[in-house]
Amino acid sequence: AFVARFPQLAGRVTIVPHGVSPACLAVGGGAPDGLRPPSPSSPYLLAVATKRPHKRLEVAIAAFARLAAADPVLRLVLVGARTPHLTVLMALARRLGVAHRVDDEAGLSDEALAARYAGAEAVLVCSQAEGFGMVPLEAMAAGAPVVATRHAATVEVVGDAAALVSPD
Repeated sequence: AFVARFPQLAGRVTIVPHGVSPACLAVGGGAPDGLRPPSPSSPYLLAVATKRPHKRLEVAIAAFARLAAADPVLRLVLVGARTPHLTVLMALARRLGVAHRVDDEAGLSDEALAARYAGAEAVLVCSQAEGFGMVPLEAMAAGAPVVATRHAATVEVVGDAAALVSPD
């Protein structure tokens, strides 16, 4: 699109695809035979997103609540910037009886986030639309299984390497 608008630059434009943090690649490539390192604490599902309505973390909490009934030690870790929407998310977790098993984290370093990805039982990506699927890309680079809602950007990033589910 840029070259179409400025054809005189056609020979000078290079597309550089999105990349992931070297920390994600380090933890993902460091495990022998593709095995992920064990979780240092309770097993957990991970959702990485700013706590805003369009990220649909309510879907992650609802899915977690269904799984939590069958697994008394499983936790849900929400990683991302805190916003006022966090109160809505935690109210839902309380209504579903799982708030005591939902952890909220923000401000992680690249290394700490990579470790969170690598230790997760699965990374949940619940948004219905993204400009680019950085979270599933980072998760896969760190060796984590991904469960994501099916939409164009995520499908383009994960191909058949993730479990894709209906946005609903």
